[in-house]
Amino acid sequence: MTHDVTTFFLAWLQDPRRVGAITPSGDALAELITREVEPSFGPVLELGAGTGVFTHKLIEKGFQQQDLTLIEYGSEFVPVLQLCYPGARVLWMDAARLDSEAIGDSGSYGSVVSGLPLLTMPPRKVLAILSSRQMASLKQRISNTRKMA
Repeated sequence: MTHDVTTFFLAWLQDPRRVGAITPSGDALAELITREVEPSFGPVLELGAGTGVFTHKLIEKGFQQQDLTLIEYGSEFVPVLQLCYPGARVLWMDAARLDSEAIGDSGSYGSVVSGLPLLTMPPRKVLAILSSRQMASLKQRISNTRKMA
């Protein structure tokens, strides 16, 4: 998988705050971000899929494409994701609208992976993402797992 640096850089030139970085995430960050995520946890919700570097790492770890829901706001990245990962569910949407869009039952995801540039987002948007039903469901599941351990 090659990461489309040119597309990423051009998107950054158009809207640096939306993209949040000058270059796309690399393999080392993808390894770090996905290290604790296992296929046995269930489907993954990926926020800010961008060039697909985290997606690629998840597939390397044994996830099937049909177990991945990729959320991407940048219209320049969506067709690339759809082409590279035809079995994944790719949604062109703002992650802050997780609760208002039909992306599946809030309990249907075992993990969330995020490539979102949270530090460049307005606090209200970050709060909307972190307080969505999908996040609340995962927090509850993690809390219950820790109590049982």
